[in-house]
Amino acid sequence: MEEVGRTPPNPYEGQDIDLTKNQIRLLTLLPGSRNSPLVCTSYLVALSDKPSYTALSYVWGDATDRLLIQLNGETKLAITRSLHTALENLRDNNSSPITLWIDALCINQSHTAEKSHQIQLMGDIYKNASQTCIWLGPESPDSDLAMHLIRHLDGNDLSNPHNSPSPTGLQAIANLQSRPWWSRVWVIQEAL
Repeated sequence: MEEVGRTPPNPYEGQDIDLTKNQIRLLTLLPGSRNSPLVCTSYLVALSDKPSYTALSYVWGDATDRLLIQLNGETKLAITRSLHTALENLRDNNSSPITLWIDALCINQSHTAEKSHQIQLMGDIYKNASQTCIWLGPESPDSDLAMHLIRHLDGNDLSNPHNSPSPTGLQAIANLQSRPWWSRVWVIQEAL
């Protein structure tokens, strides 16, 4: 992982979003091995064209803890460690490119008018996504148990004692639900 040094050039050069249209920028995360640099490309599409993409919902994390990714060629872009970890995990689980919409990367954060325009579209961006991937954070000792129990409990009658999780299982679910993602303002818009 390469840490942030100087400010890189504008990675969105030649990709100005037309603010009179419902354009968005999508990101293609290219496959790679576990410790290889994260490499992405971005491109513009109109929401009306109904592009297929996965929206990523995550916690930005510490804005001062940043790592670099490669975007659109040799340009390096600083992203939070939280997003970097999410992208590594998404890439490690896929052997083919992944098309994503990620607010920190698909919105030019240094362009005030674009940022304002895209924030107004975020409801539609999440609604039109093929799926939304929620990154709750790195794996913990009990997160696999929590996810297993949540899938098992879905649709089961909890008044039946055979369907009730153990105290350890309940604690695992509580630990998962105490992660920072659940306290974000945008959770409902992004998850529904």
